[in-house]
Amino acid sequence: MATTSFSRQRPVFRSVGAFLTWLEGEGDLVRIREPVSTVLDATEIHRRTIAAGGPVLRFERPIRAEGGVSDLPLVVNLFGTAARVASALGADGPRGLSALGELLAALRQPAPPRGLRDGMQRWSELRAALNGRPEVVRRGACQAQVRQGADVDFGMLPVQTCWPDEPAPLITWPVVVTRPPDDEDAAAHNLGVYRMQVLGRDRAIMRAARRPHHAGAGEDGAAARPGRGRDRRGGFRRP
Repeated sequence: MATTSFSRQRPVFRSVGAFLTWLEGEGDLVRIREPVSTVLDATEIHRRTIAAGGPVLRFERPIRAEGGVSDLPLVVNLFGTAARVASALGADGPRGLSALGELLAALRQPAPPRGLRDGMQRWSELRAALNGRPEVVRRGACQAQVRQGADVDFGMLPVQTCWPDEPAPLITWPVVVTRPPDDEDAAAHNLGVYRMQVLGRDRAIMRAARRPHHAGAGEDGAAARPGRGRDRRGGFRRP
């Protein structure tokens, strides 16, 4: 097996906010301070920007569907270029991204070293494997705000309606955490991005394919069935 040669060339970004700050310093983020509707308008601006290979856009005053100004900004086109994807992962351009891909492939199907010298050359693989296990903490940064029960309100978010005649707004980049119902080990958790369709104040559905990493996951332990949406409150509903 060829030795991977990936080495991080970008800072470690502890949050999306840290990455956005870095991008703005690099001149790769534009703030839009004029009010822009989340119903079609923001998506159309995004579509034209990504087609031109343009920067990240941060809408400072997105207008929600009911006409109110959102207290939260809306960021689009974050990973609209290969260069930004590479930077987010610590790589310096597409070539560095290829080296990172080779490293991840080596970690997925590792082979024993062919001797001491080979083992020393593959130290980066070993270090990545040792650092890859999630750290368990009592309270994470993502829990700065926790809303449960009656406090859940998707209307607080600047959720976009992207295309005409869509039945409902879409949360386009949610991080969905799943795990098998009987496995508390953090290594068994999966973090995936699945578009979520907002149905109401505290209801959203998503489409989950039958995959090993989330088969059996969910409060009721039922595996996701193709062609059905997963209601965040439990059970399955057709989108």
